[in-house]
Amino acid sequence: MKPVAAYVLVVSTGAVAAITACSPRPFVDARAAEPVDPLPVVRVEPEPRPSVAPPPRVRTPELFVDKVFDAGIGAAVSAEFGRDPALATAAVEIDSVGGRVALRGTVPDPDARSRASVIAAGVDGVRAVENVLEVALAEGATR
Repeated sequence: MKPVAAYVLVVSTGAVAAITACSPRPFVDARAAEPVDPLPVVRVEPEPRPSVAPPPRVRTPELFVDKVFDAGIGAAVSAEFGRDPALATAAVEIDSVGGRVALRGTVPDPDARSRASVIAAGVDGVRAVENVLEVALAEGATR
């Protein structure tokens, strides 16, 4: 037998075997009167889940946007304070939540304290200002 003919015979035999094995028809047992399915189908019913309310959905995108917005307000207030000579060197902490700005720290004089409120209120997005700034005592002064 020629090598090409042997190769064709082996390949065709393999193809027939593969097609027969993958056939959707059930296996027919010559001894049985009816066809026998070699792989019985077993249906598994999903387990019932308890009726518990799902956890509340977290509104992540909105919270993220709010935090970015508040950070922008705080940065804008800080930039405006940098333009004022008295507030530029003052140790002022600026917190912003939901458009409400809280000012904490120490300023050199009462005028700087009142200007800080006016400047913060003038920034876009600020809805309220809580000014708890303290006025620094001059050297040698007592309360």
